[in-house]
Amino acid sequence: MDYVSFTGETTTGKLIMQQAAAGIKRIGLELGGKNPALVFDDANIEETVRAIVFGGLRNTGQACGAISRVLVHESVHEKLVNRLAEVARGLVIGYPLDDNTDMGPLVSKAQEEKVLGYIDFGKKAGFKVALDGGKLSGGIYDKGGYFVSPVIFDDVDPKSRLAQEEIFGPVIAVIPFRTEQEAIDIANNVIYGLTASIFTKDPAKALRVARKLQAGTVWINDAYTQPTEGIWGGGYKQSGIGRELGLYGLEEFLEIKQVYVDTTGSLDRPHWRTVMKIDKL
Repeated sequence: MDYVSFTGETTTGKLIMQQAAAGIKRIGLELGGKNPALVFDDANIEETVRAIVFGGLRNTGQACGAISRVLVHESVHEKLVNRLAEVARGLVIGYPLDDNTDMGPLVSKAQEEKVLGYIDFGKKAGFKVALDGGKLSGGIYDKGGYFVSPVIFDDVDPKSRLAQEEIFGPVIAVIPFRTEQEAIDIANNVIYGLTASIFTKDPAKALRVARKLQAGTVWINDAYTQPTEGIWGGGYKQSGIGRELGLYGLEEFLEIKQVYVDTTGSLDRPHWRTVMKIDKL
């Protein structure tokens, strides 16, 4: 085996990295994320909310690049939170094979317990609950599956577990900010750096902020849209190593080799004489 490519949780990625070190194996790791959406005061709120719902709650939030933190400018904070809660509240939660379903169940009992634990933590910590969801029961929900409806916490402490740790479920933490630099600092102040989204009508601001964000993929006025010709993968910090998709992804699986051929037919090399005084030998 020449190369190990792994997609999964960060702790497992660290173990794989340790094992690969024994044989000096090249690795590609696409690991966890605590991905922010930065919403500035000039953002189109309606479009932004729909992007956050898609980017944060698709696959019931069980996606490494899912939005789990919403950093929003204080001037549009209340408007965005109210609309975000309204749209998320309207999602249909049910069996994935049902055409009417927007959001299915969590993958396992263990994952359900983990997600519910974070919800319980957020409530005990006293964070505002903009949308109070949680474990669903009754009807189809008692027939099998681990169904948890979205929960949105507001005014979350950026240093709290809710804003720092990967939950991998339908839980979103909203954090208000005042300045552009404050938003960048909050976004970068986690151990992960997989994806980020920026919402603004100002192209110069969007590109300026994108350059400063520590994230392998940055979407501007969009979320979780990934063309195959683009790149994906490890990102920054503990989100992993290497890239997937596109040319960079192909190069991850190639070993670069240099083959030098002299076609002059002469053995006269000036640099030989310079370094070793070979004419005297």
